[in-house]
Amino acid sequence: MVEVRYREDLLLYSHWFLSVLKLHFGEDGFLLRKLYENPVRVETHIRTVGNLEVDVLLTQGRKAVAIELKESDYRKAITQALERRDIFDYVYVVLNLPVPSILSILRSYPQALEQGIGFISAHDNCIVIKAYSKHRRNQAKRYINLFNYLPEAVKNNHRGD
Repeated sequence: MVEVRYREDLLLYSHWFLSVLKLHFGEDGFLLRKLYENPVRVETHIRTVGNLEVDVLLTQGRKAVAIELKESDYRKAITQALERRDIFDYVYVVLNLPVPSILSILRSYPQALEQGIGFISAHDNCIVIKAYSKHRRNQAKRYINLFNYLPEAVKNNHRGD
């Protein structure tokens, strides 16, 4: 069941959400057939083990994708994602910030990338960094090297500090 309780919940209704569904629950473009055979359950404001709340939880069989939605409080979103990382197969942070701002923020949070947490810009309606399975976190570490090549303009562009 999808409930809209907070303003941040409205971030869910965007193109990026369909991209996450296709990426983690689709298979070579057969998303619709696969959904018909085995639907993806979308739940909001779910309490987990340890009484932690997840803004959005997508499940299909044993696969689970957690999504933390925040307008701009990236510190809280990243902290929550890290706390929930070992519980779910994939974890995303969705921020209503432009891509350059999110990339700049991530320079200060390499642990989020090391843990395979994905990042989405609701502002620009796209996946910025793909989430990796908790079993394949080592693949996410390559993003850390990317930040060595980002221009200073991107580095100093984020809001919220």
